[in-house]
Amino acid sequence: MNFRLRPMNENDIELTFKWRNDPLVRNNAQSVQEISLNEHAAWVKFNNSVKLIFEVDDIPAGFISVTRDPENNSGEWAFHMAPDMRGQGLSELMLKAALYYLAKKEGYDTIYSTVRVYNVLSKHLHEKLEFSKCGEDEEYIKYIFYL
Repeated sequence: MNFRLRPMNENDIELTFKWRNDPLVRNNAQSVQEISLNEHAAWVKFNNSVKLIFEVDDIPAGFISVTRDPENNSGEWAFHMAPDMRGQGLSELMLKAALYYLAKKEGYDTIYSTVRVYNVLSKHLHEKLEFSKCGEDEEYIKYIFYL
């Protein structure tokens, strides 16, 4: 199995739009409503973030977005796997590769993540990657990772 991360491009808009509107992704996102293709395309073109596609054997398998804090070298990420690639243990691989990429190629030193309290898989994944909890309320857990 070969994998790589690459910058997202306009050819990825329709595919990632479908992934973004997948019911499981929406249920676990901070914004749970369905979005239009135009809204998604406009978001993709927003330049204050790094957007990456994770490929397995040259097939798009996942997506990571990191919105940079303009004050420092930190950012908050969001990610999801393609529906047909879930359950294969690829999320951990994708996120480890992303942490390396963000530190070495983008100059990030801190990554934050906001996870819904009921998203057991994402909570487990962040803990496995050694993120630390840095906040929690009735809806969300906030994690931090120092690169």
